[in-house]
Amino acid sequence: ICFCKKIPLTKIREQEFKKLKLDSFIDKKQIPFLSNQADYFILNKVKIGLWYVLLTEYEKFVDKFQKGKANQNEFLNVVAHVYYTKIAYDSKKILYNLKNKISKPKKENVKYFLQKLNRVVYESKWPYGEKIKFESARKNHLSVNTQILELVNYYLICLFALNREFYTGPKWLSAHLKKFRIKPKNCINKLNQLAYLGNDEKSVNEKMKILKFLVDDLNKRFKLR
Repeated sequence: ICFCKKIPLTKIREQEFKKLKLDSFIDKKQIPFLSNQADYFILNKVKIGLWYVLLTEYEKFVDKFQKGKANQNEFLNVVAHVYYTKIAYDSKKILYNLKNKISKPKKENVKYFLQKLNRVVYESKWPYGEKIKFESARKNHLSVNTQILELVNYYLICLFALNREFYTGPKWLSAHLKKFRIKPKNCINKLNQLAYLGNDEKSVNEKMKILKFLVDDLNKRFKLR
């Protein structure tokens, strides 16, 4: 990711890349889905994608993030592109200073999402608990499955926060879980089971049992309930 005051024109970027000893430069015209705000090339046999983003946009994202007003997309940009970015070059320490504004997630934040999980698992209350109860009665197992997947995301947010990390999505999930010091017993196996179960009634019921096991363990082991 290249943070810019102004994103350079494609022609200018191409001129600069000609000065480098690249193995090859990928012509985006041949691959329609590639972004015009990025360059793709191979250097020392390594495939590299270089994205250009406006620094001013990310300064706004971080400001909203600090105030708790960032939407999901802004949150992901801050966490993935600033907080977890390894700085290759930052002579004026602009990105370094942005990173320092983002504090690690607090364990106290777990309570908000765990409360939502508890309302479903133990009380079948609004919104997800009622939705699951209603859609189960209608035999709409696909809809129930969708609700469960959302709740699994809440569970992972809790688990990551307990380990002072941000959860952004399933990418690198297994690698993170292996490193975590705080995690329920059989957590990885249970999440793998969830991933491979289908949308039929039997599978959906089994998913609810697994989710309850995970939430039970989270409450008992870490005394959050």
